[in-house]
Amino acid sequence: MYNYHVFVKMKYPDTWEQKVKNAPVKYFAREHANAWDDNKLKQKTRSWNRSEKGYTCNQSPISDFCKKGICVKKKFGILAGSKGQYPVLTNLRKIDIEPDPEYEFDVTKPDGIGKATVHCKTIEHVTDQRKRRNSIAKAAGFPPPIIKAPEDQTVLEALFQTQKIINPPVGTSPKEKLHDVLHAKINGPKAMNDAAFKSGTVLIEDGYAYFKFDKFYDKLKSKNWKHGEDKTGVMMKTNYKHCDIQFLEQKRYPSTIKNKYNTPTKNVVCISIENFEDIKINHNKLLHNTEIM
Repeated sequence: MYNYHVFVKMKYPDTWEQKVKNAPVKYFAREHANAWDDNKLKQKTRSWNRSEKGYTCNQSPISDFCKKGICVKKKFGILAGSKGQYPVLTNLRKIDIEPDPEYEFDVTKPDGIGKATVHCKTIEHVTDQRKRRNSIAKAAGFPPPIIKAPEDQTVLEALFQTQKIINPPVGTSPKEKLHDVLHAKINGPKAMNDAAFKSGTVLIEDGYAYFKFDKFYDKLKSKNWKHGEDKTGVMMKTNYKHCDIQFLEQKRYPSTIKNKYNTPTKNVVCISIENFEDIKINHNKLLHNTEIM
């Protein structure tokens, strides 16, 4: 009855009291239809006449029957009230790019007809109410009302029920770009002397490829690479942990002259060639086949 009064008070502001008085007979089971006499009903309506509180559907027992995904879309649902109606948020898209996904969702404008697409660069701009409010205001031209935490949780639960994951086109993710450049490095020109090794050409020795990290990173940057050296190193260690990848402080190019040694080459990456070829990226592996048919 309490939640029914909240509803009819918003929808029928002039006749809500009479509707509350009619509710027991209209909606209660027959054995409970007369549970509240006229005095009880008058007492309740007088009390509720001064009340501006919202629904209690986050509390038991009504919470067990709440249809949040439907209620949040209704004009007089849980998000309606004295602070204004919270807009309907739908069609959440998780754009699954690395290392941090971005998000989009649709918001219904105050006229109830128009919609706008809201873009969020981080998950915090979806889950944090104030950041989400700023994103909506920027994209749709109006600031939603501030709502209480339980109501905001209802908004998010309904929104995440609509989530779809969008993968970037094949070959465009950072993981794939890194793999492409690394594959080209390992299968590219081989260092035939110490000078070539120091200039960045790859050294093949005992099934492992060795190359200078800074020269490799320069090649990545020429491919519109957006990540710093430290983050790139972490990505390589994570993606190729099964390839015995190591970041060596130095590596000497082997000398063919007895008792003569080349000076060390600094900051060298070492990776197993055989294990690298077994790494599966989103590409079709045939794209990396070096054999000539």
